[in-house]
Amino acid sequence: MDKEEQITSRKTNTLNIAEVTTDKTGLYHCSYQRGSHWSQFSDPLQLVITGNLPPPRITALPGSTVPWKSHVTLLCQGPKQAEGYRISRVGSPEPMDKEEQITSRKTNTLSITEMTFEKTGLYHCSYQRGGRWSQFSDPLQLVMTGNLPPPPFTALPGSTVPWKSHVTLRCQELKQAEGYRISRLGSPEPMDKEEQITSRKTNALNIAEVTTDKTGLYHCSYQRGGRWSQFSDPLQLVMTVVAPGETVKLHCVSKINHDVFILTKEDEDHVTQNQSSVPHDGGHQTIFLLNPVSSTQAGTYRCYGAFREYPYVWSQPSDPLQLQVEGNLPPPRITALPGSTVPAKSPVTLLCQGPKQAEGYRISRLGSPEPMDKEEQITSRKTNALNIAEVTTDKTGLYHCSYQRGGRWSQFSDPLQLVMTGAYSKPSLSSMAGTVVAPGENVKLQCFSKFNHDVFILTKEDGDPITQNQSSIPQDGGRQTIFLLNPVSSTQAGTYRCYAAFHDNPYVWSQPSDPLQLQVEGEEEAQPTHLLPALGADSVQLKHWLGKRIERGGVLSAIGLDTHL
Repeated sequence: MDKEEQITSRKTNTLNIAEVTTDKTGLYHCSYQRGSHWSQFSDPLQLVITGNLPPPRITALPGSTVPWKSHVTLLCQGPKQAEGYRISRVGSPEPMDKEEQITSRKTNTLSITEMTFEKTGLYHCSYQRGGRWSQFSDPLQLVMTGNLPPPPFTALPGSTVPWKSHVTLRCQELKQAEGYRISRLGSPEPMDKEEQITSRKTNALNIAEVTTDKTGLYHCSYQRGGRWSQFSDPLQLVMTVVAPGETVKLHCVSKINHDVFILTKEDEDHVTQNQSSVPHDGGHQTIFLLNPVSSTQAGTYRCYGAFREYPYVWSQPSDPLQLQVEGNLPPPRITALPGSTVPAKSPVTLLCQGPKQAEGYRISRLGSPEPMDKEEQITSRKTNALNIAEVTTDKTGLYHCSYQRGGRWSQFSDPLQLVMTGAYSKPSLSSMAGTVVAPGENVKLQCFSKFNHDVFILTKEDGDPITQNQSSIPQDGGRQTIFLLNPVSSTQAGTYRCYAAFHDNPYVWSQPSDPLQLQVEGEEEAQPTHLLPALGADSVQLKHWLGKRIERGGVLSAIGLDTHL
């Protein structure tokens, strides 16, 4: 705006434009003078011309996907009264106002004799009539392919297949093709390590029974004139039903270099997991483990991408992945009475709640961070309760339970975290915005300790209970962390406390901080506050690997599948 041109006399407060043309459009603003001082400029006003010439249509002959070194002609189709044309290339990824005009105004075609990489990109065109230029056409994408184009690749009846069902992978038959190959990509190995699994004489692969070792990425190519074509786009063969106890890997991948991926489960038992990403195939990926999987983990999963600088601004969601878990007895539920956060040397009872027909129980402690097959059984099979007279450091950790019925043991319950408090001096908790805030504000709760604790834990005791863990950073000779409530809503009003702990003993906490009462007062906007709006147009993919888990020292075999969300 510092380059505007003054276009009215100082003596009038109006500007009359007799005829609005394209060169008169744009942003206008005004100011006034008083006592030799000029005021600030007004907010800008956008002058827009309507009724412009309608856009033409741009096409490519014989098509916009062109083999290397082949000929192509771009055609701008405007009205009969057109006096001239221009076909422009949009300098990708530059915006459209930086296109380069590459045709004479006297012709409505652009002939490219040999297609090369530098000729690819977005093209659009316009025409002139009555001294005015029309709007630009919709852009046309000119793409160059190498040698033989890839074949279509399909799965019949579909690529998502129930366990032990039949499926046929088919590389589309082409008249001039002399042979075919269908290859499986060794997950998570790159595509050049695929294993050819069909004869060159057939264009189909029949799988009689789909099991976990048959799932994964497949692609195909064909031979003509002694040359092999490009590979088809990969097809992800997915088995939708898994057995309890198997290892399930959910693979989230994006072409954008996101730092973090978020996994969510949308139905019944809600799940949200955050994990850092690693480079993969020109983008980034992460793998979320469900190990071992149970029926409570069946449901609809999606993943999102994000950046560390903006952890609450997520991409669009991936396509949904529906996970089914069938078989075995459903899991029980494990609870702690009076609660799972217990002062040092206080009693607690762990209760395994199964069906009435249960014939026995076992409550086990998991050696964190060891996997679940290393738990130690610590209760008799005749009781569904474990009484701990005094909670000490060696009694803390993760516990789960199962029950027996009809000679079979159920799946394990979801783990319960047993925490001992009071091991260290209490930290302090304060609100940097005060304790009375308005809805929509960003609230920072600061937890500080004079000791070098690695971790701080924030708890909310009433309304919607929460527990958050965060690593600490050095501050004023001690350690601190800041918990964000961003933006805050009335549901987050309540009593907060924080605790301090060490990574080596994550279930042994300090005494609680003094309570902080947070009040949220005022008119609340009608918008959700637990998530910020999703941002980003990149396509995030959710892959799903299954591996069979064999009890007591078995091996894992992994296979992959892909869903584009």
